[in-house]
Amino acid sequence: MRCMPLLDVHRVLEVYRKRSDAGDTLSLLHAIATCAEENLPLPEWLALAFQARMNEFSQPGGLSSLDQAFASKGLPTNSPKKAAQARLDWQLGGLLWRDVWNLAVEDKTITSFDAAVSKVLESGRYGVAKTKAKQLVKMVDDSQTEFLGKTENLPQFLEKRRKRMT
Repeated sequence: MRCMPLLDVHRVLEVYRKRSDAGDTLSLLHAIATCAEENLPLPEWLALAFQARMNEFSQPGGLSSLDQAFASKGLPTNSPKKAAQARLDWQLGGLLWRDVWNLAVEDKTITSFDAAVSKVLESGRYGVAKTKAKQLVKMVDDSQTEFLGKTENLPQFLEKRRKRMT
């Protein structure tokens, strides 16, 4: 069990709600997991949305699998290989994102997203090319920005630094 402040839980659940409304039904399961971890009852919108998806699955002629009922474009479930690769991308993206942000905060001479990613990749620890690394960092950064309710992401942070330096 975690003990996030209720306002933070509400903010996280709202992100999942927006994602669900946009068609990412896997976010319903993430929202349910958040409620379980926080030992909170499901909000009405979540209970109704979950029940609707389960009804679609359990009706004759309805959805043929839970993968169809709870799916995300960002996490393909149509093949185990694609799903495994997507999970690995999120794991590697998280590591890269952390290291790029840490570098950007520590090294005040870094003023571009491109330069920050390049410098982190110099270590050779990640096994991906620069284009893929930038995609992964951006994917995680966008998600973190959304969940944390931040107003700026990493490229914007570095852009502000660049403008202050000129």
